[in-house]
Amino acid sequence: KMLFKLLLALLLMFCVEAQDTRQILLTLSSVGNSEKGAQGPPGRPAGPVGVLGPKGQKGECTSNSACVDNTIQEMENRFNQIETLFQTGVKLINGTVWFSAGNGYLYRTLPASNYHAANRTCAAIGARLAVVAPRNINITRMIKQHFGVAAPHTWIGLNDIEQENAWVWENGERLLSSDTNWFTGEPNSFASGEDCVLLYPSGHWNDVSCDRVYTPLCEMSVFDT
Repeated sequence: KMLFKLLLALLLMFCVEAQDTRQILLTLSSVGNSEKGAQGPPGRPAGPVGVLGPKGQKGECTSNSACVDNTIQEMENRFNQIETLFQTGVKLINGTVWFSAGNGYLYRTLPASNYHAANRTCAAIGARLAVVAPRNINITRMIKQHFGVAAPHTWIGLNDIEQENAWVWENGERLLSSDTNWFTGEPNSFASGEDCVLLYPSGHWNDVSCDRVYTPLCEMSVFDT
């Protein structure tokens, strides 16, 4: 009897599961065969066209050969810059003669003018009045020896125009006492009107009136060429 009841229970469970499965299949079948519903209402109209975005970055090379050529040219330019960094002598940069002092900068003189005009003319060629070389008297003497009598007195990028005796380089740095190369007795701000600095052939400095006319000593990093 016990075995019979067990078999009967298993049979009933099978029938129930079969019924559930059949019901599931019928439900799926009804879903698959259901009719298409009515079309919904149209969506909102398109919004206004947005403003033009910023210009994207430069795209990649259009060919492998162009990429290789560009890379080689960039490497040559960088090598020339590094080579100039440690060499002294005359360098032809974009058709213009500059003097390399071996300190990472190039130097060139321009026609004489007052201090403010000298600033502008140096900036116009991508340079500035010298602010690095004047701090090293040996470098300065080398530069002055190169330009010789053509530029015995030159403007450098140092002044106290904003505040008396608060000397500031043209790159915004304040003058440190360890960097000074003043000529004996200078600066003296004679007649309270000497706010700009000229460079003597000896490499020493003197404060003079900014309206005086001297040769600008322009300075440019080799990495700006």
